[in-house]
Amino acid sequence: MTIKVIGQMSAILIILAMLNNHAKSEDCKGGKNNILLVVDEEQKNSDTVSPDKPVIGSVEVIRGEDVTGTLCVSVGMLGFKLIEARDNMTLQDSMGFYVELVSGDDPKRVSTYNEEGPIMAEEGTLWVNFGDDRTKPIDFTFRIASVDQAGNVGEWSSPIKVTHPGIKANKDGGGCSSVATSDRSIILLMLVLIVAIYWRRRNIWNQL
Repeated sequence: MTIKVIGQMSAILIILAMLNNHAKSEDCKGGKNNILLVVDEEQKNSDTVSPDKPVIGSVEVIRGEDVTGTLCVSVGMLGFKLIEARDNMTLQDSMGFYVELVSGDDPKRVSTYNEEGPIMAEEGTLWVNFGDDRTKPIDFTFRIASVDQAGNVGEWSSPIKVTHPGIKANKDGGGCSSVATSDRSIILLMLVLIVAIYWRRRNIWNQL
């Protein structure tokens, strides 16, 4: 009987562990993990021509989660749409880019990846992450330079100004749900069933 009790309690602990891991995986998703350009050493020896100045179109602003009253970290994203980036040897989809913050409020919270290397576009868009308080306005100015596969860096683009007025906070404190309601309901139902089965079997054992 002791072994059966241990088995039932172990099942409950496993479900609780699943709940905890699911909460971590769903907790405050945000930001982009950019792919860095890898310089081709063979082209580096043969190509010394720098790319043209890139042409940037619109900028998509995605504000971070409303995390009032939670332990989540709010991450916003800026998406720079590439109109044209030309080079004598490297195709646009194979090029990298340096994104530099020229001016703006609290520039330390903007991740441009420049120290790690030039980033590559994702489906024609360059993504930059920034620590965000969605209720406050933002005002940044950037410039972007193309990098070919040989590592040649082109001229900086014209200044790109990015502004957003901010988003009003939710009345209920908002955002960053750790576990979806439907998932939580299913897991809790499983726990109730396990506990009910355990107590039923325990009563049967006591009557024997």
